[in-house]
Amino acid sequence: MREKILQAIRKFQIETYLVTEKTVEGAELYFIKKELDMRRMKQDAVSAVTIYRDFEADGKKMRGSANINIFPEMTQEEVDEAVKGAYYAASFVKNPFFELPKGKKENKVQVKSTLCGKSLEEIGDAFVKALYCVDVQEDAFINTAEFFMEKTTTAIYNS
Repeated sequence: MREKILQAIRKFQIETYLVTEKTVEGAELYFIKKELDMRRMKQDAVSAVTIYRDFEADGKKMRGSANINIFPEMTQEEVDEAVKGAYYAASFVKNPFFELPKGKKENKVQVKSTLCGKSLEEIGDAFVKALYCVDVQEDAFINTAEFFMEKTTTAIYNS
């Protein structure tokens, strides 16, 4: 997805942009009493792209912007059209010119936790064991339980 976006940005000679890529992996477990009834797995990805366009209006320097979402299923032609449309739309947004924050390339940061480095399956198993280890009474029991696990990866890059 990143290469498609950058190719479109180069194609239309866009100088200023911001891209936030987000990938979400998820698992859902549904239990009736202690039996697994259903399991769902999902993986979603989206890139939120902000295209900036600098221009002058009434002798004042302006910076317009437009936002689009790019999905992995999109073809290069669809990405090109979306980027081109956003660049055009940004010309109608008449914000006074502003500087964008300067950043530097950083290494990947992983949030520290006891679940760090474990698969969604391992995390789900730990949740199930933690809940059902206390389900030991004969006259009372856990009727249903739902577990939702999610792992999110975010990458930000700009011009």
